[in-house]
Amino acid sequence: MCIFHDPRRAADGRRARRMGGISRSRTAAVLPPAALVNPLRNTQDVSTLLAESINQVRRGELGHLASILLGALQQGPLEERLARLEAALLAAGTTQQ
Repeated sequence: MCIFHDPRRAADGRRARRMGGISRSRTAAVLPPAALVNPLRNTQDVSTLLAESINQVRRGELGHLASILLGALQQGPLEERLARLEAALLAAGTTQQ
């Protein structure tokens, strides 16, 4: 078992957690206050932002975001399909407002 799951090493695990919180090797990456706001109106906007952010992760500038992008990429086609279905229903006059 690892240090965090071995009951016999509980004190070591607590000490490691405490030291990890105290001695971060680098500060969190944040945007400066004057940075432009990136509008996120749809899944394409979100996917674009996440793709850019993943490249920043690869350069060591941000934390892990690949799984978030994967979710956005999977949701995009569903959002587009729903929009087409809503448009078809609206054209057929069968929607409720």
